[in-house]
Amino acid sequence: ADLGSAFVPPSLPGRSMSEFEGEFGEWRNTEISEQQLLNLEVDETLSPLDRSLTLLRSDVNIQRIVGLREFVETSQKIGLEKSKENLFPLLLELTQDVDVSVKEILAVTVPEIAEYVKGEGPLGCELLVGQLVPILAELTTDRLDPIRTVACASLIRTAPLLQPPDLEAHVLPIVLTMAKDEDTKRRASAPHFLAEFAHIFAVPIQERLCAEMGVLCEDFMFAVRKEAATALPKLCQAVGPALCNRLLLPLYGKLCRDDIWGVRKAAAEALTSMSEMMPPAARSATMLQLFEAFAEDPSRWVRIAAYQELGSLIATMQGLPGPSTELVPARIVRHYVSMAEDSVKSANGEFPVYCAFNFPAVLLAIGSARWSELGPTYHCLVKSVQWRVRRTLAFSLHEVARLLGPALTEAELVPTFDLFLKDLDEVRIGAITHMAEFLSLLPAAHRLTYLRMLPQVMHETEGWRFRRTVAKQLIGFCGRGLFPADVLLEHLVPLALQLCCDQVAAVRAVAHRLLPVLFRCLSGPGGIHPSVSTAPSAPSSRPPTEPPPSLPSAAPPVATPAPTGAAASTPHTPSFPPPAAEPPP
Repeated sequence: ADLGSAFVPPSLPGRSMSEFEGEFGEWRNTEISEQQLLNLEVDETLSPLDRSLTLLRSDVNIQRIVGLREFVETSQKIGLEKSKENLFPLLLELTQDVDVSVKEILAVTVPEIAEYVKGEGPLGCELLVGQLVPILAELTTDRLDPIRTVACASLIRTAPLLQPPDLEAHVLPIVLTMAKDEDTKRRASAPHFLAEFAHIFAVPIQERLCAEMGVLCEDFMFAVRKEAATALPKLCQAVGPALCNRLLLPLYGKLCRDDIWGVRKAAAEALTSMSEMMPPAARSATMLQLFEAFAEDPSRWVRIAAYQELGSLIATMQGLPGPSTELVPARIVRHYVSMAEDSVKSANGEFPVYCAFNFPAVLLAIGSARWSELGPTYHCLVKSVQWRVRRTLAFSLHEVARLLGPALTEAELVPTFDLFLKDLDEVRIGAITHMAEFLSLLPAAHRLTYLRMLPQVMHETEGWRFRRTVAKQLIGFCGRGLFPADVLLEHLVPLALQLCCDQVAAVRAVAHRLLPVLFRCLSGPGGIHPSVSTAPSAPSSRPPTEPPPSLPSAAPPVATPAPTGAAASTPHTPSFPPPAAEPPP
């Protein structure tokens, strides 16, 4: 894994290699004078060594950068012994280069050079420890934030190439020095640095790093303590539950009670991540108590951060030993359901969105037996005027149905499904996307009703992506065996043939995959269903003049106009799309 890419502290932004290349691309496209071109020329008759020496010693920064980019290739041509004598000393000189871009490219290039020399035997290991690590150590103390950030990321990438004794002797001092730096910005980056490095050390060194984190958690500058609160979950993940519970949980508790609200807010934002790293016994007993303290915090921003974490925090209690009511007390559930109270009236506010997004995970954690505590909240969210809330619920409806079981699904969720089918397209697509899974939990009579509705649903929606989604669900109907052959022949075959004639190729491609699946469903032990020979031909792809029979009457929720844009995100557990700021195009 690219460990270096993970280390970009919020306060110390760095630039990637692609960004550097983009800058050089702009430079190449800039018109320059003939004299400038002459200054950039390098004698092509030079040997690889002389060419590299000329570039690395050039007064033109672009040539020095080119020399760095060609360093590994040149070293491979001339051999590592000559490189050690002639080229590697120049790298250390470039740590004092007057040009920022040269030093940044040097920091980015060192891991590539390190990977090369690592495979070159004892001499390569000597250069790795004696030349390359000191270069990165020098750059991590640079006065400029971007250079320090890139150097730290490169050191994280390079460190796994070293042997454990070399790590302790040469890398650990760099980490500890940063934690004791007099400059506040440098100390503020130290918690992230500690967290990223901890996993490569043995337990005794990890304990020492935890102690250094403790010093940072009590730093007199609140910016350092804030970054420590942000980095603690990563350090917990690196050192494991035992050290986390013994050494880091007390530090986290202090940060949760910090005098500065910004530090407490950072600690509140880490609630879920910290809970995931804790041993089971500490989760319910400790983390929920910390949330309750945050919920009463005098700072509005701390309270908001805590409530935004509450749903996912409750989800971390899933699977813990003990009764559900003890693991997640009713008072905690009341905090959660309170987030939906304003969802019917308010077209703004993020609490209902977070509440809707985490609803399946919360239900999974406390169990369907406690549906009476969550059911009213769910129906309140279903009526929200925020289309983002309803869209999130529509995408997760099948998960809630799976957790509730057939009986409660039929009683509690069928009316909700009907509402979503009559909602905005941005909401309706969520219900259709998992329609096969939802119908599999309903009695056969209900399934047939919705199969008859599909033509109308398609008629009311113009987007081709919607028709493609319907085609995928028809495959799901067949794969799950939801309908007998005669029902498929009467209702699904005409729809499948219509989709096969769709004007959009992407829809036809899915529909063509449907046909063999449908054919197998219509085939039985006695051969093809006797009525297949009389199956209707493909209907016109144009929408019918008169719409099919209407959906069951159900007043849709009042909806705010949906903006255009792109909805995206990564689903939580259980799997369903997260709340989107805007619907997909």
